[in-house]
Amino acid sequence: MRALEVAHKLYETLPGATVSLRIIEQNLLKAHWLPSSIKTILNLVSTNSRMDGYEKIVSTPVEEHIKDMTRQDSFACVAMFESGHLNVDPSRLTEVIALCYENSIFVAEILLRDPSVDTSTLGLAHMVGNVGHAGLVFMVSPIEPRVRPAQHDPSLIDHIKYDNSVVDKLRGTSLHLSFTTWKMPLDWETTGEIDQEVFLLESVVSVQDKGAWVADIDVLEREREGIDTLTFTCGGLDPHFPADADAVSLDTWEELLDPPPCVGIFGAKDNWAARLAAVSILIQQGRHHIAIIVDGDRVCWRCLKETYAEPEPHFPQVLIY
Repeated sequence: MRALEVAHKLYETLPGATVSLRIIEQNLLKAHWLPSSIKTILNLVSTNSRMDGYEKIVSTPVEEHIKDMTRQDSFACVAMFESGHLNVDPSRLTEVIALCYENSIFVAEILLRDPSVDTSTLGLAHMVGNVGHAGLVFMVSPIEPRVRPAQHDPSLIDHIKYDNSVVDKLRGTSLHLSFTTWKMPLDWETTGEIDQEVFLLESVVSVQDKGAWVADIDVLEREREGIDTLTFTCGGLDPHFPADADAVSLDTWEELLDPPPCVGIFGAKDNWAARLAAVSILIQQGRHHIAIIVDGDRVCWRCLKETYAEPEPHFPQVLIY
């Protein structure tokens, strides 16, 4: 019953999702998606230890078990309840960004939220739709997403001094999903036999600027690479940006792709798609020292200097506002 409660809690966050009645035929205690807090106890050899463990499972609030579930566990749980029988090993789903079965698509929320949000708090989102492939489809990003090379054209690059304006200069940015021809059946029972019912499908999340392609992104890289999240606590007491501050505005994608020799401030206020795209592109380019500003109406240079003063001044390469 505890395993069913865990699944129920997960599905509470997925309004509109349905389950297969075939699930009642499954022994949920053998499910690979069970959170580690339950699986560890089920793997105990000693009968006495296992009985003590069962009591711990029951006495632990289901919310605590849910906290132990990874995104991969959640995808595997949905796969079982949607199909009614598929018991997929979560370790096979590390790179999965979405799942499609019949007329339901389940998307990792990391693909739908601002990059300042703590990834550990994100789960899955449900939407109605289909990707045009039969069976259960796990969508994965390309191994090496492409990024448009910088054109190094002076007429396209201004890199003007940052004037402390806080606006969204990237309103033409949009994210798009498409599919390549790469599709692989998944051995979901770990028997070595390929099942034509479950597939991995290479799926490309592309960034476009007013219809022009900018890059393909892998949003999961954000989990593997830490980024700073800044909140200015000064209350905007110093609204004037110093004239000698070594910082320029990045107001277009070309200016982001062709980095300046100083701090670049990328203006995408309240534009989660552009901010997510910028973070992903910078990580893919190996420019990992970036920071997301999540609050405030102005960039406070004094706060920045204090934050990045130790052990020696080390400003981020890019600040994303």
